[in-house]
Amino acid sequence: MDQSTEEIVLKALIHKTIHDTDLTIKTIAKKLGCGPSFLYRIANPTDPGAELRAEWIVPLCEMTQDFSLIRHLAFRLNFMCVRLPGSREMKHMEVATHQALLAKYVNGLHQYMSGDIEQEKCLALVEEALIELADVREMVRAGTVKETREPKNQGAEPTYTGEQLIGMVKSLQKSHQEGAGANPFEGGEK
Repeated sequence: MDQSTEEIVLKALIHKTIHDTDLTIKTIAKKLGCGPSFLYRIANPTDPGAELRAEWIVPLCEMTQDFSLIRHLAFRLNFMCVRLPGSREMKHMEVATHQALLAKYVNGLHQYMSGDIEQEKCLALVEEALIELADVREMVRAGTVKETREPKNQGAEPTYTGEQLIGMVKSLQKSHQEGAGANPFEGGEK
């Protein structure tokens, strides 16, 4: 079976992540809960038989301080990836609000550059983003930037707190065990 270019790129990024660090393969493997030989296989671009588990991506990036894998995945999915220093201290809704503001601006600019929208529509989106940024600037000046702002984009995907997600997963597991078909992911905060 031939590997796709994407698989090879991912393996190369994993290889870079685990080898371009001061940590040893043995240390990384132990923290991920796998053996060093398996970690070598995961990072080997010519070995399609071993794959990185999704739940290992964040711990791997955090322990090596190499976020190229996450940036690549974001790029492949047409997302903008920006590391937010101190974001763990911010409320989830605050981060989502600021990300939505940036995304609205970048999406509008991208649509204009792709020829999907006219200049006037792009200018309107940029103006809207600038107005919202001016609001944020005033909040910073007033020292109230940490207050949660409701996003103006009510059409955004639902956002959930970590506790809500854990509760939904537990509910899903329970309903799956009981054979119920309820979807706990419907109706999150918008």
